[in-house]
Amino acid sequence: MSCRRGPIQIWAREHYIEPHHDYVCSAVPIRNTVGKIIGCLDVVSPVDLPHNHTLAMVSASADGIEKELKMKQAYERISIVNSQMSSTI
Repeated sequence: MSCRRGPIQIWAREHYIEPHHDYVCSAVPIRNTVGKIIGCLDVVSPVDLPHNHTLAMVSASADGIEKELKMKQAYERISIVNSQMSSTI
């Protein structure tokens, strides 16, 4: 299982590797401005201490990262246009 399709939680024995059976993983893909996966945000907690909202918090964090990437790209484009306009004046 992976987070390629979207947010996912893997609990205890759902993990393939036995030493991970004591954990819960909440993971979300991080996509660039064209939708390509560039990373994955994963929060791991002990299986006996999960929080009901962990997956939602991880999803919100990934969404914030993606929006920050879009803002950075927009700023870079604006900077290029501004420098071109300044050089023509």
